[in-house]
Amino acid sequence: MTARRLLPYQWGWRCDQAVPHGFVRRRVVQTASSHSTSYGTTLHVTSTAYYHPVSLCPRCDEEITEEERARLEASAARWPWWWRLGLGTWMTLCLTLAHVPVLLSLAVAWALARLNILGRSVLAMWAVAVVTEALGWQPQRNPTQVLPVWGTITGALAVWKYRYTIMSWFGLRRKISENDAAGRPVITTNR
Repeated sequence: MTARRLLPYQWGWRCDQAVPHGFVRRRVVQTASSHSTSYGTTLHVTSTAYYHPVSLCPRCDEEITEEERARLEASAARWPWWWRLGLGTWMTLCLTLAHVPVLLSLAVAWALARLNILGRSVLAMWAVAVVTEALGWQPQRNPTQVLPVWGTITGALAVWKYRYTIMSWFGLRRKISENDAAGRPVITTNR
């Protein structure tokens, strides 16, 4: 046995500091990565990440946790824009097929994206189209029957999502902004 193993502590993987056994945190982290490119009849690119369990001190464990959280938040922040672009394009096409002017279709899709109900309104549009086709009305031929139903459902979705804000306009609910123990803002409402 080596002298390191006989001592009552472990070495931190990241900081290479001595960590007493009671404070060691074990975690699986990316320990290495490799990238290779080979040229032949075809181009072959390989990227490999290697993950292993390691011992960390509490400070390094918190740093790795924050790095992972920031990386996941940055990754998650990119996807909503692609969804909004795709769903907004689909909604603009559907409204244009229902004889709504293109600029008005773009404005409606943009407004719904800003209200964060674009996905719900697309699902409502799809449900209304399925029901009206089952009733015998084709949405692109009967926009006067289809669009008011969809507009009513979408308006109800917007009111439901922002009901606390709307009620606070009339003094029915007041929002109280506080901070929790970690310093994050918490919004509560009075009934």
